[in-house]
Amino acid sequence: MKQGYNRSTVMGTLSENPDVRRNPQGLMLARIVVEAIRTWKDKGGKVKSESDFVPCLLKGRDAENAEVYLRKGSALLVEGRLTTRIFEDSRGNRKSVTEVLAGKIVYLGAMKDAQETE
Repeated sequence: MKQGYNRSTVMGTLSENPDVRRNPQGLMLARIVVEAIRTWKDKGGKVKSESDFVPCLLKGRDAENAEVYLRKGSALLVEGRLTTRIFEDSRGNRKSVTEVLAGKIVYLGAMKDAQETE
C-alpha cells in the first residue's frame, strides 16, 4: 500500500485583502495569499531576504472570519495540505493552481474588525 504525507505550514502576512465568495453550493470560500519572508546571510555576511507568495484557500467558518478580521498586512499562520486544481479559464485554456487548503488558522496580530480599519 502506498502512503504519503501532505502537510504544509506557512507563516507571514497577507499580501492583499482576502477574496471572499460563496460557491454554488452556498459554502463560503476565501482565497488569501501569505507572504513568507526568508532571510539569510550571504558568504560576505550581508543579510539577504526573499519573499514567497503562497496562495491559500479557507472554507466555511475560517472564510467567514477572514472576511471580518483579515486585511492586507495581517499576520497569521496557516496549516493545511497542498492541493492542485485544474480548470478551464474563460477562453477555454486549461490552467492549474497549487494552493494550501487550510485546516487551521492562527491569527498572530491583534484581531480588529475590518470596519474599524477602513
